[in-house]
Amino acid sequence: MLDKKGFEEGGAVLRFKSSMKNSNPAYRDFPLARISLTPHPKQGKKYRVWPLMNLVVAVDDIEFSMTHVIRGKDHKDNAERQKMIYKALNLEKKFPWTAFIGRIKFTDLDLSKRKIKEAIEKGEYSGYDDEKLPTLISLKKRGYKPIVFERFAEERGLTEVDKVISSKDFFQTLNKFKKE
Repeated sequence: MLDKKGFEEGGAVLRFKSSMKNSNPAYRDFPLARISLTPHPKQGKKYRVWPLMNLVVAVDDIEFSMTHVIRGKDHKDNAERQKMIYKALNLEKKFPWTAFIGRIKFTDLDLSKRKIKEAIEKGEYSGYDDEKLPTLISLKKRGYKPIVFERFAEERGLTEVDKVISSKDFFQTLNKFKKE
């Protein structure tokens, strides 16, 4: 994969060797790295083999000695793949405690980055920090401190259950803690 005269993009992939008898196909010989000939924004064409998310996350967690991790519930399979990597490296005992949380869905706020970006480009907003937007930079500009979001999470609970909330309820809760 590393030889420039070797495989082309898509011609080879590095896979994690696992049991093909695993009842969950997501854990069977999953990919760890791939060839990409697209120039990287910072590295240019210096590298041709790039690690994929599960390998990168496992290595980062090991290098940073992570002990606790909070992930979205949609990453349960990824966490299990990463645990398999730890086990292959004889580091299974160091696998971090992992909690999974559901999403917070707003009934009346559009948090799509693509749509916000388009609206900014059209001049509907002055930038991501426009106080009419529900972005973190905008909320910070409006005086909301990190503790307010911690209190919000504590009050609503961090569970795997998705939460549905209106912007009115969201800001009422934030404002309740803003005075602390």
